Amino acid sequence: MLNDNIYSIRETREQLSRLVELAYLTGGQFLVTKFGQPRAAIVPVPKDWLIKPKSILDFEGFLGKGGETGTELVNRIRRNKREKTYVVRLRKR
Repeated sequence: MLNDNIYSIRETREQLSRLVELAYLTGGQFLVTKFGQPRAAIVPVPKDWLIKPKSILDFEGFLGKGGETGTELVNRIRRNKREKTYVVRLRKR
């Protein structure tokens, strides 16, 4: 890694957007230092990490529920809200 690719935390804060874009477009790697000691690296995301779901709600195991997709979670929450509203109306009779 060249010295051109080493940035202090202060420099990284000022140029983070540019460094992230450079890492993505050129595949460059950047070292972030604090008081001259390496602390982190900005590297491009490997291609096999890039997953394009149909919807953000399609991820399996959404919020830690075993096998429940985001869509199923939303439907369950809506159903619970309807049931709660129904029970409140029944109690008012």
